[in-house]
Amino acid sequence: MLSLTAVGKTFPGSPPVHALRAATFRVHPGEVLGIVGRSGSGKSTLLNVLGLLDVHTTGNYCVHGQDVSALSDRHRTALRAHFFAFIFQQSFLLADRTARENVEIALRLQPLTRRERRDRAAAALERVGLANRSAFLPHTLSGGESQRVAIARAIASEPRVLLCDEPTGNLDERTTAEVVDLLLGAQATGAAVIIVTHDLVIARSLPRLLSVRDGHVTEGAESFLATATDQNMLA
Repeated sequence: MLSLTAVGKTFPGSPPVHALRAATFRVHPGEVLGIVGRSGSGKSTLLNVLGLLDVHTTGNYCVHGQDVSALSDRHRTALRAHFFAFIFQQSFLLADRTARENVEIALRLQPLTRRERRDRAAAALERVGLANRSAFLPHTLSGGESQRVAIARAIASEPRVLLCDEPTGNLDERTTAEVVDLLLGAQATGAAVIIVTHDLVIARSLPRLLSVRDGHVTEGAESFLATATDQNMLA
């Protein structure tokens, strides 16, 4: 589904910043992948390149067999909107829209009728256990509920890849476990789930890990996790 060969990302400057260096790996449909590394290691840059938010500067990146470097900005935007969905540490809900309306907004780029958008949003909220909160505004929701709305917004578009950047960073332990279960549930639809996390418990529970250090991406993270004795070492 996703294939990177020697992909790098360099930000101009004096000196230039090599945020990502020759990353080579593949992500398959339905796979769950964790990405770990200390602050500034290049985790977020890698996620941004994967989700077409940043343009890589070297190497070859293919999405579903298509070389994205050959795409125009318009086609990259269309591919990002239809292939990927994003969940961040903050839920980024619109304050003046209900939970259901926040989910519907993510569907406006798809060829759906207003009724279809409404029905799909309702179904997504039901999947995350918030059917009875669909008419509530964000300020009336708890932090965990807001993040579940963000998950509903992401899965409603039926993405092929779900990209999660520290999705539980602001949540307590119990709510974190609930949110992780919901994220992994997207795997049942065939979506790949990629989670950047500093949480050791989450990292150690994932079936596959990539470790990022000084822009270098390596398969597995056993030695890295063995030296990380608390969550702050991954933050």
